[in-house]
Amino acid sequence: MKRARNLLIIAMTILLLNPDSGLSQQANFSQSIPFSSDDSINIFLLRGLTRESGHWGQQFFQYVKEEFLNAKITTLDLPGAGVHFQEKAGLTVSKLMEFMKVHSQEEIEATRGQNIIMATSLGGMVATEWISKYPEDFQALIMIRASFKGICSFSERVNPKIRMELLSVPFTLKMVKKEERLLRINSNDTTGFGDNLKEWKEIQVLRPMSTANLIRQTIAGLRYAPPTHFPEIPTLVVGSFSDRLVQPGCIVKVRDHFGGDIVWNDVSGHGIPIDQPEWLVDNVKNWLDFEAPTQDVLAINP
Repeated sequence: MKRARNLLIIAMTILLLNPDSGLSQQANFSQSIPFSSDDSINIFLLRGLTRESGHWGQQFFQYVKEEFLNAKITTLDLPGAGVHFQEKAGLTVSKLMEFMKVHSQEEIEATRGQNIIMATSLGGMVATEWISKYPEDFQALIMIRASFKGICSFSERVNPKIRMELLSVPFTLKMVKKEERLLRINSNDTTGFGDNLKEWKEIQVLRPMSTANLIRQTIAGLRYAPPTHFPEIPTLVVGSFSDRLVQPGCIVKVRDHFGGDIVWNDVSGHGIPIDQPEWLVDNVKNWLDFEAPTQDVLAINP
């Protein structure tokens, strides 16, 4: 355990203190692919680094069920998290993606209509790798506050003002205190803090992420180079002007690289699904124009 903790500290230190170098090439896009009004909608939800499907939050799921009455909602978990918390996480995003592909192929093949993947953080990296390798699996991508090495500068990806807070997390041995620190980094919602912390503690008790898997997921994200060529697919990038971790300039660069549209929240922290779940669901619904999708709704800009 001590050796694993030391490796975690090294990995986190490299991630937080070493700047990225170079910018990747811009992906080339033609016009987005419109949805047909006759299409059914299947939404796949994927959380990111150290998080699982339960971290979307009860309020988020409530709004999704209310607004997407006829959609099929499928939650996905990375290896090492959620229903796969006892699995060993791969050391590359490609391996994480291939694991996800195998364990969700039955659900993907069983769907009819349009498959949409909504992903946060490391989940966004996995989603872009997935779509670049298997473009037939998904017909739309929604990335929430995702940042990529090689697209953004390091200071844009990890705000210098919050680095020491992040570095303190691996040194926090008590589970409750660690979850509290993670929540404070992710959330600006002071009124809902207590309820959210209770949810996060319950998740960690039921499906704990091991230190080894935390390290492995961190290394995978650290090593990932995003695809320079990306399939033609409707893409929505979601950011917040009040995110204390990822700066707005990074979100703009992510949209410029992958193409598509961008929408902003003014008050949410890094954890948009827990801070502003109703706003997020409303904007996703508007973007998709759930009743009768058309080309025009794929143009939400700041």
